[in-house]
Formats: sequence, C-alpha cells, structure tokens
Amino acid sequence: MSANAHSILRIPLLLLTVVNMVLLSMRLQPWQDIFSLPGNGTTGLDPAITLLGYFGLIFWLTGKEGSTLVQAQNTVSLLGVLGGAFLAAAVTLAGRPMIADPTESTRVQIGLLCVAGIVWGFGGILAARAPKSSVGFSIVAGAWCAMVSCLIACFTVLSQIYIFGPPPETQDLWKQFQEIGIGDQATVVLVHTLNAATGFLLIGPIAGSVVGLIFAFFGQRRSAEAAH
Repeated sequence: MSANAHSILRIPLLLLTVVNMVLLSMRLQPWQDIFSLPGNGTTGLDPAITLLGYFGLIFWLTGKEGSTLVQAQNTVSLLGVLGGAFLAAAVTLAGRPMIADPTESTRVQIGLLCVAGIVWGFGGILAARAPKSSVGFSIVAGAWCAMVSCLIACFTVLSQIYIFGPPPETQDLWKQFQEIGIGDQATVVLVHTLNAATGFLLIGPIAGSVVGLIFAFFGQRRSAEAAH
C-alpha cells in the first residue's frame, strides 16, 4: 500500500476518533464530577483510555509496518463502515424504539448486531485469500474491521442525546430499582451511555477477531475443496 493510500485511510479514522473524544469530553462535563461516577470514576475514564488506544492502533496499523498485518486494508475498512451502519441502526433502535413490541425490537437489534458480525467475518475471508496470508492476518483483519464499525457505533451512542434529546425513562420496574443507586435520571443516562461506548470499543475488536478467524477457516476449507 502506498504512502498516499496510508494517509487516505488514516486521516478519516483518526478524525472519527478525535470526534468521539470531543463528544465524550462534552458528555463528561463538568469534569470534576467524573470521580463521583460508579467505580470511582472508571465509568468515565474507561472510554477515554480506550479511545486513546484506538488512536495509537490506527497510527500503527495504517503505517508501513502495521499495514502488512491487514491484507486488502481499504476493502476491509469499507466493510467496517458497512458493519458500523448496522451497529448504528441497532444503537438507534435501542435508544429510540421504533417498534411497539419490545420483544420484537430486541430481536431486530440482535439481528442487526449479528449482521455486523457477519460483515466482520468477510474481512477475515479477504485477509485469508490475500497473497502470503496467515491466520494472524485474518484475526487482525476481523479486529480492524470491527474497530472501524465500533468507532461509528461509539459516535452514535455519544451523539444521540444531542440529536434526539434524552431517551424516555424506562417503564421496567426492575431497571428502575437497579438505577436508584446511580443518581438522578441525567446521571443514569450518562452512565448507560458511557458503558455502552466502552462495551462497543472493547468487545467489538475481540468479537471481530474471533469471527474473522472462523470465517477465514471455513473460507479456506471451501477453497481447498473446490480446488480438488
């Protein structure tokens, strides 16, 4: 991959990471109250630390050394954008249900998450079929694809309140009971938002690497069977 291609890929992803950091900073104001959040402030610090980690990984994986780990990197990144669209739809549906039946809404959300995982799996297949590929390439490609998707999901989570306003209070009595110890409604919304952002950023790449490996394994086996 040429240096120009590196920068074309790197700049938008770094900008998206920075935008997420800015949105997170806006959500955490006033900053002196961060340490009053659950976990002695870890609820607010975890997404910030994770986004800084993403910033470093993007620099590395779009550089000359790291780029060799992600075969067909531009295509894998586009798959990540596609997966991010499905994650964003799931996040929006969770925050603003458009389906009257809660059970049906949950099923649709799970379906959207599964489709995003399938998209990441195709990133693993692309890496497996690239020249001089290895198992590591498929794992990293799946994780990279998921990272791109999760940056989009994180942006959706953090920006929802500015677009739609605060979500409606839950009518679930058990959830209301669980939230009593967190604080007022604004704090409850903030904590759920921060936990969701951290969850996507941390769990997404792990899931992407696993799915990428699984898809690459079956993709290679089918290719071998077709060759025979």
